Amino acid sequence: MYREQIEKFNFYQKPFTKVGGFFCNFKLNNSTMKNRFLFLSLIIVTTLNSCFLISINPPDSVATTYSNYLKEGELKVRFNSTDFCDLTYNDTIYAIKGNELRECLSSYKESMVYLWSPFCSAESCLSIGVVQDYCDSNNYQLFVVMEKYDAEILGVQTHPKRPYFSIDHIYHESNFNDKHVKSFTKELIPENKYEGRYMIFNEGRFSRFSNDIR
Repeated sequence: MYREQIEKFNFYQKPFTKVGGFFCNFKLNNSTMKNRFLFLSLIIVTTLNSCFLISINPPDSVATTYSNYLKEGELKVRFNSTDFCDLTYNDTIYAIKGNELRECLSSYKESMVYLWSPFCSAESCLSIGVVQDYCDSNNYQLFVVMEKYDAEILGVQTHPKRPYFSIDHIYHESNFNDKHVKSFTKELIPENKYEGRYMIFNEGRFSRFSNDIR
């Protein structure tokens, strides 16, 4: 019954228009947009088969990239591990929670957490090999925690002495970009505002941030 109404408003014309959380291919006449908006909204609600719901996870969210790499078998990620603290590098990425890492750091006199992003182009975002060399020279235990997954960029990095870690995006909600990072750092350093990718700890107690370790 809505066929004639849809054709009247050029339903099959482009470009696509976003209304009420849906994408539908109708085009409104600018001179009558205000009067037709409510009417067209009703048509949209009653003809869901012509529309597409927006994905819960944006294309570049950590949940989406994790799912893509999991399907391709390019990355091996382990969740809910309880014995990651003393491991040396291997081909597994350990997805961890902020409080788990804080407890692990308490076993070491001095340690550094590098919150690494494969897409960061800032001068402070150094390669993992450079950061490992810096930690070796300053007697820091290095823990590299990935914000997001990218097998290609990770593959060209010099790996650290310890395994790669990632933020447990299932525990730390990740439907929106950076939400999981804020949740993770809030749990890792609950009394401090996150201000830098390099976090220094003394026996598990947060000491300071650093944005440039060169």
